[in-house]
Amino acid sequence: MALPEQPSAYEDCYDYYERAKASPKGIRVLFDNERDAGMFRMRMNMARVIQRREAMRIYARTDPAYGKSEFDSLKCAVRPTAELDGRFWVYIEPWKSDNLGFEELE
Repeated sequence: MALPEQPSAYEDCYDYYERAKASPKGIRVLFDNERDAGMFRMRMNMARVIQRREAMRIYARTDPAYGKSEFDSLKCAVRPTAELDGRFWVYIEPWKSDNLGFEELE
């Protein structure tokens, strides 16, 4: 199934992105099944693709906003509920690294 390419088809997605961006740890959205959660995650990702395309049209290649979405700092992941009852969450969270440290290579 092809997803629509009009920004107006993703108003709910942009609303969830805004809410997740405003929250330090992000948000999650509950679905009755994995298929619906997966479709929602695809729509969320398509909403970002549309923003990136629009940014390529609006901004010059030299502009830092060229080809970027304001929501690129967030990731979407599908996870089952703790009850394993067939329902699934879509987590919308900031990208972060859980590494223990780093060191420069010589």
